[in-house]
Amino acid sequence: MSNKLFEEQIDKLQYELSAAYVQIDELQIKLQEYIDNSSESKKQALISKSQVLSKSQVLEENIQQTQKLEDNIFEMEQVIIQKDQTIQTQTQELELRSQKIQLLESAMAQQKTTFSAQKTELYAAQSDSENLKIQIATLTQENEFQRSLVEDKEKVIQDLQIKFQKPSTSEKDIQHIQDAFADISTQKIIDVANFSTQVDIVICNEDLVSTKVVDANFVGRLQNEIADLNEQRTRWIVQQQTISEKVDEK
Repeated sequence: MSNKLFEEQIDKLQYELSAAYVQIDELQIKLQEYIDNSSESKKQALISKSQVLSKSQVLEENIQQTQKLEDNIFEMEQVIIQKDQTIQTQTQELELRSQKIQLLESAMAQQKTTFSAQKTELYAAQSDSENLKIQIATLTQENEFQRSLVEDKEKVIQDLQIKFQKPSTSEKDIQHIQDAFADISTQKIIDVANFSTQVDIVICNEDLVSTKVVDANFVGRLQNEIADLNEQRTRWIVQQQTISEKVDEK
């Protein structure tokens, strides 16, 4: 039952109560007139008064029922208020949960971005590592070639020092020197055409062919070339160690 319906009933009962009071007043006036006129009239007046009092009791009961209805309405309003408060509390809790979910989603998005960046860095580091490994392999191969070249030169110099301890111009000796350097040139010129050391060897061969002289100065020149190669090999070894350290860091 709605509040409006209760209010209409209360207004109706109050209207009836007011009308009853008016009737009571009218009946009291008539009763007084009857009392004044005759005893029979007095008797009738008493009967009317009794009827009026009975109707008044009915109205009083209606008023009490109306009061009970008002009390029920008040209790229902309190229940509604409590439910509203409960709904507001639950709404606030839902809002807090929604905020927490948004924060978690944001944190997950940041972690995903960080993971992607770290993954990219890892791929880059792996690529750098592979490049460094290739550089190490290349330098190692170059070092091996240089070491082989130095050993070949040292062997030639030893042969020269043993067989040609003094200047000689014999065709046999000159042919032996030319053959020794030709072997080195034939074996190395294809693989390392860009190395200046190979060019020096060719120039040396040309010097031998043109001058046909083997002396201490020529041997000293070869020794200087060997020293240069050793210095270059030392530099490459240092570079290789540096690259290896970088790979270990990766």
